Amino acid sequence: MSIINKFIRGCAIVIARRIRCRFNKPDEEWNHFDPIKDIPNGVCLTGFYSNYPTVKMMQDIFSFMDEHQLKPLTGAVYDFENIREACIALDEGKVNGKILNRKGKDTGNKQPNGYSKTIEKGMSAVRYFSRNISRGKASKAEQIKRLKEEIDTADAIVIGAGAGLSTSAGFIYTGERFEKYFFDFAAKYHFSDMYSGGFYVLESPPEEMWAYWSRYIWVNRYMPIPNDTYDRLYDLVKDKDYFVITTNVDHCFQRSGFDKKRLFYTQGDYGLLQSSNPRGASAHKTYENEEIMRKMILAQGFEIGENNELIIPEGREISMTIPTELIPYCPDDGEPMTMNLRSDDKFVEDEGWHQAAERYSEFLRRHKNVKILFLEAAVGMNTPGIIKFQFWKIVNQWPDATYACLNYGEAYAPDEIIDRSICINGDIREILMKL
Repeated sequence: MSIINKFIRGCAIVIARRIRCRFNKPDEEWNHFDPIKDIPNGVCLTGFYSNYPTVKMMQDIFSFMDEHQLKPLTGAVYDFENIREACIALDEGKVNGKILNRKGKDTGNKQPNGYSKTIEKGMSAVRYFSRNISRGKASKAEQIKRLKEEIDTADAIVIGAGAGLSTSAGFIYTGERFEKYFFDFAAKYHFSDMYSGGFYVLESPPEEMWAYWSRYIWVNRYMPIPNDTYDRLYDLVKDKDYFVITTNVDHCFQRSGFDKKRLFYTQGDYGLLQSSNPRGASAHKTYENEEIMRKMILAQGFEIGENNELIIPEGREISMTIPTELIPYCPDDGEPMTMNLRSDDKFVEDEGWHQAAERYSEFLRRHKNVKILFLEAAVGMNTPGIIKFQFWKIVNQWPDATYACLNYGEAYAPDEIIDRSICINGDIREILMKL
């Protein structure tokens, strides 16, 4: 297949998916989509590639734009304070693109920014590699067998976990879980997943916003983990010298038995609150939220079972608000509280965060010259600088290191380390069941 045909075919797939998502049409309606016939004259197609954006690739794009005097069109621009309107516009098809968080005003919070240092280390790894990536030549069964051998013989294992691991564990933000616990908010605001809903209620009265977020936090942080994915991963490494770095915020590792001292949650925790305007004593502090979330849940009319299961009593009307007296305020600065989730430069990296970051760095320092496996579990390209790029760089520099990438549809490695890489395409839980 020629490059042009590949490009046209790829565009056809993207366009079909975009139209299908916007109008909720099934796949079979697009089986006969023909980009040559169905794309109007005068419409220009652009490609988007995010799986390995090297500096050279970006330079080539800008050079091409300069050479042909191309001027990209800028659509609607929203400040972070208006993110709710941005989400609504996206859902209604009024704008296309991604939501970007422009840097906010200086809050005067001078706490050390360990996250920026982490990103810088990860992004610096890009320069070590060409743009070529490979998926490995061995069969899936052979790769699984090799991974099992690497786990058994490794002196140390570093697990890097992304959102796909929790998805495999049953934390689905759409479908049955969403419809069961957020039916009333979905009916009012017309969104179809938990994640989007979190933006819709940001400008709602705090009584309604916290009603939504208390449910969100409870079902994704305190309710039982839907299946045994994390348990299976723990069983593989519990007798090894391991460490975990993750961008997940659902606390599943610790709830599944992983040692708290061997975990580094880079992006926060659903189980913590922080000041919405951290300063002074609150600049470095987070606050446990289980007790206040429980009160909010019960105030809406839910019941909580023995295993923290959220129960909707038969015949009882569920409220979409909490009592005003339950709205949380920071005990140190009096400001309204918010979730300890990284979304802007007000995210609090508390003492525990920095201690975990140091323990992770120390673990790497102590195991530099041993046989070590970097096991990447369902890490996408949302924030590749935190885990993926760093793993690539370390494996490239450490001769006794092996890289394993378990991913549904995106299991690959740079050519420079492919001989010491294991790439397994598939659902994480299904792979773990075969190890």
